[in-house]
Amino acid sequence: DIRTRVQAQVPLPQGYHVEYGGQFESGESAARNLVLMGLGAIAGVATTIVKFLLTIFFAWLCLVLVRERMVHATERMGRDFGKSFLWGLLGWGAMIVAIPAVAIVGAIAIVILCITIIGIPVAILLAIALVFALMGTVLAIVAGAFLGYLNGAMYVGQRLFSGGVPGRVSPIRAIIFGALLNMGLKILGDLLGFVGVVFLMPIGIAFGIAAAVLGIVLTTAGLGAMILTRFSRGPEVG
Repeated sequence: DIRTRVQAQVPLPQGYHVEYGGQFESGESAARNLVLMGLGAIAGVATTIVKFLLTIFFAWLCLVLVRERMVHATERMGRDFGKSFLWGLLGWGAMIVAIPAVAIVGAIAIVILCITIIGIPVAILLAIALVFALMGTVLAIVAGAFLGYLNGAMYVGQRLFSGGVPGRVSPIRAIIFGALLNMGLKILGDLLGFVGVVFLMPIGIAFGIAAAVLGIVLTTAGLGAMILTRFSRGPEVG
């Protein structure tokens, strides 16, 4: 290191010091930025891998519990992807409205009950019930979104690797393939950003955006397919 060599070989009078600038300072700053970018890219890749492993674990758990319903919804996606996507958008809208609607209705009921002394104990119980209702609504939204994503990943995996033969790829393998495609785009974007070459950074950002858009579209269509099939096991009616 040049700093160590200068300190060892160049004695300075008391009160004097050496300042480093120019190309040395620029090179040192660039090296520091490169290290930070590398750590950020490694953290992003590691986070994506952990998310992928957790996704596959919970996908396996969901298939154990509701395999037929998920397969049925995915088959509906294959027949009516556009319709599934539109119903998914309606589903997202309903979810967005659900939380404030539950909160507002519950708050109004609590205020009305608090007007009378007799209604105060009931209002307290209602407030507790409102908290649990909100928690249940949030959990239902998270579960619905996750199942929608799994349905979308299964749809992609079957489309890409089944060769048009129904049942050729098992549901868990189809989900793995679909999730790998989606998360692989994100990892590729992180790696291209880590390279640091100017013309590659926009490509890396584009891959990251593509992964996000693909995930949103597949999740929305998967959610809509569950709505269309009423998340049932058997053939649809009508």
